[in-house]
Amino acid sequence: MPTDTLRVVTESAWLLQGVRFRPARSTILRHRVTLMEENRRQLAHQLAADRAAPESDAVRRLPPREQARVLELAIDEMAYREASKPQPSERAKHVTLALLKARNRLEVPDQTPVIPVPKALPDQGHKSARAGFGYGYEEPRHFAQLELQPAYHDLMDPEQGYTRGAQVQFLNLALRLYPEDQGVELERLDAIDIVPLSPWNRFMKPFSWKVNLGVARRRFDGGDRSLVGRLHPGVGLSYELTERSMIYAFADGALELSNRFDQRFAVGIGPSLGMIHDVSERWRVGLSARLQHYLLGEPTDLHQITLGQRVRLTKQSALRFDLSWTREIGASFFGANASLLLYF
Repeated sequence: MPTDTLRVVTESAWLLQGVRFRPARSTILRHRVTLMEENRRQLAHQLAADRAAPESDAVRRLPPREQARVLELAIDEMAYREASKPQPSERAKHVTLALLKARNRLEVPDQTPVIPVPKALPDQGHKSARAGFGYGYEEPRHFAQLELQPAYHDLMDPEQGYTRGAQVQFLNLALRLYPEDQGVELERLDAIDIVPLSPWNRFMKPFSWKVNLGVARRRFDGGDRSLVGRLHPGVGLSYELTERSMIYAFADGALELSNRFDQRFAVGIGPSLGMIHDVSERWRVGLSARLQHYLLGEPTDLHQITLGQRVRLTKQSALRFDLSWTREIGASFFGANASLLLYF
């Protein structure tokens, strides 16, 4: 993993001469937006969209320092928007050149804000492998659960040192032991589980997406729980309410395979909603709801509400508590699980 490589470098004094924080273009743009009044943000957006000219009265009426801030925000927005394209359009070149000329005429120092150094650098977060030891209840049985995750990070893990709102997991394994019958079952194996939440605002309008590929158990008639192969993609939007809160909404798809289905497959679609809130630096709460309506194959619906909480104990350990309500194949049931997570 890249972060593991980085740790090796930083822990070897003879390899590293020093560390310097260089914020990404998107970080600078986001910081400029948060420091600027709404009417100034609107003007900068109009300049970048070529709906206002740098020589307009709306710009000239501002004090020179404010003009510089607005023009620099517009320039950064243009650069961010064009960065993903193979080459900038002629219109973008023309607008950018006009903005740069207007900024160059102002005898005002660079207005790039000072970005605070993150409290935790990428090599100072939790390690990329994780083991979880827990005990839970899913109507009507109790179970002990072992989880192993070789890599890398999920939305509820401690965020220090990681990109906000990014989940990347590979080969996430969960095994359950049921005390009454002493049987060990494979509960879940996610080959990949990726959810990058990219917050949407006036200046940055990325789509969020997700994909999950693996096997997991579903409850069928009579309470029997069988493994189902699944591919769950989704596309949606996320939005930062505050520095501590993020909400998201997805349109999810589902393709599931099992010999328990009458036609051996089920294809579904439906919405999912969620919120993540940091109560404190150690305590994170996540609430999500999902509805899947299966259109082809197995005619059924899936409803699920999940409340998760994570409390960080040390840099390499945390406690996790999950509550859920699920309705599938015509039956409803509650679940609860408490786990100790160790990162290594």
